[in-house]
Amino acid sequence: MGYTHYWRKSKSPGAELAAYAREIVRAAPCALDVVEIAADRIRIDGLPDETCETFMFESDAFAFCKTRQRPYDVVVTAILAVASHLDRAEVSSDGAPHEWEPGVALARDATGLPIENPIVAEPADWT
Repeated sequence: MGYTHYWRKSKSPGAELAAYAREIVRAAPCALDVVEIAADRIRIDGLPDETCETFMFESDAFAFCKTRQRPYDVVVTAILAVASHLDRAEVSSDGAPHEWEPGVALARDATGLPIENPIVAEPADWT
């Protein structure tokens, strides 16, 4: 079992989310190994010894990424927070709201958007 983020989407990333994802990657406090950002696909991965699963935001209706809170998790949560803000995805997570705060802060700082934390309940509160 691991620390995992989940999302449902009805749209591809689109040019706007892709542009914000580039800004997030530029401002990232960690090194990344894989970075592919386009309007139809966002793919991010941490360094080989600091990763778990590759984050892929594509055209799937439901997707998930297990990060195990490795350093690249802050980039994944930042991109998902922006995707939620832009109504590109409905996001849930094994993480609590306070565990998303570094990613939400990165999203705000990198994009200038008034990003809200998409995780509003503690995992134990979910039914």
